[in-house]
Amino acid sequence: MIIDLDDIRSGETKRGNCPKCHRYNTFTLSREGNTIKWNCYSASCSYSGIKNNPHMSLEDIRFNYHQQQRNKTKGTQNVRTTDVNRLGYSSICSDFLDKYCINNINIPVLYDPLERRVAFMIQKDGENVDAIGRALDVWRKPKWKRYSDIDSAIIVPFDAPPKSNLIIVEDIISAWKAVTYLDDTDAMPLLGTSLSTNNLNKIWDTYQSVIIALDKDATDKAISMSRRVFVGVDKCKVVALELDIKDMAIEEIQNVGIGQGTMQQGHI
Repeated sequence: MIIDLDDIRSGETKRGNCPKCHRYNTFTLSREGNTIKWNCYSASCSYSGIKNNPHMSLEDIRFNYHQQQRNKTKGTQNVRTTDVNRLGYSSICSDFLDKYCINNINIPVLYDPLERRVAFMIQKDGENVDAIGRALDVWRKPKWKRYSDIDSAIIVPFDAPPKSNLIIVEDIISAWKAVTYLDDTDAMPLLGTSLSTNNLNKIWDTYQSVIIALDKDATDKAISMSRRVFVGVDKCKVVALELDIKDMAIEEIQNVGIGQGTMQQGHI
């Protein structure tokens, strides 16, 4: 539902879709005289504000939000506005999460209708600052798309104190499943099989115990990667997977943390 502010009389409140997180019917607008108040009741959004402007429109509220975001992230790169504006809630996201048995996990995810991607949001201080889109069509390239030009390391979960262990995986679905079912473990999705300098520095600065669990066809790359990682950590284990983590059952994921693998210690 799209709210028309011209239809809201003084003392009246209306509900509709949030212009920030795009969730269905979580956003309220109310008018008291010349004062407009708005609030999103989604726990992952909570966008709210107040303006003394009788002629304010919903587009003004959207602009107010994006202006706040630009001021907050001034001097840093963020999601390209043209991309993030088209992301919204869709039942397609829920169907996709069901496929990997992760619909019960609180994952911030939106839908890109232009490219038909399920977009896993990256958050900082509770705000969406980037996104990773998974193509639903097999012919669309790349399969995984990062929406911003930022090359910073991604650590799941967001805005949480570092855990004792880090698991390096290829994709963000595997990352979310790993941190859900492995104790005291963060996850770093590479969005491929290459470890950037930014990722490597993040590992060295933050963790001392690392598991590398790339997909089965990238085991050789995982072993090569472990040689680089081990330079700055105490422990680095390479696990040769028979099944991608995103496709594993809970017990199989837990075995990745405690099961077979080569723990690299000393010179390799």
